[in-house]
Amino acid sequence: MSVIERAPVIANTAGISLICGLREFSLDVKGRLVLPREWMGRLGLPFVLVPTADGRLFAMNIRRWEQSLRHLGSHPLHKDALQAESELICTVDATTGRFLIPWTLRERAGLKTKSLVRLLGRGDCFEIISRERWLREQAEVRA
Repeated sequence: MSVIERAPVIANTAGISLICGLREFSLDVKGRLVLPREWMGRLGLPFVLVPTADGRLFAMNIRRWEQSLRHLGSHPLHKDALQAESELICTVDATTGRFLIPWTLRERAGLKTKSLVRLLGRGDCFEIISRERWLREQAEVRA
């Protein structure tokens, strides 16, 4: 169950439902996280976890990821992420709504098991970030 459940704002632009809002869940001991049911349909299943150079982790639709790769062509986008492509594709357990974040991606994003993790809606994708990092970044913005 989510600790923070701020209802997502569903923006509709040309018939497209966007993933918005903030959710907070605990990452279980196996490295699994809950995907809010209302986000599943908007994201599309299965989806892809994409790490960034600065240690962020984004979940996006496979088609969007493929479009990004085609757009970038031969640009060296996160070579280590591309080499571990089999770890990027996620499926969601239909009963529990949980998905596994591979340990390599958890480590890269600084996500620890049994800790609080925030899901931040970003339109057609969402970011997965540790609660500590999110609070630290918010404090830096306010300073």
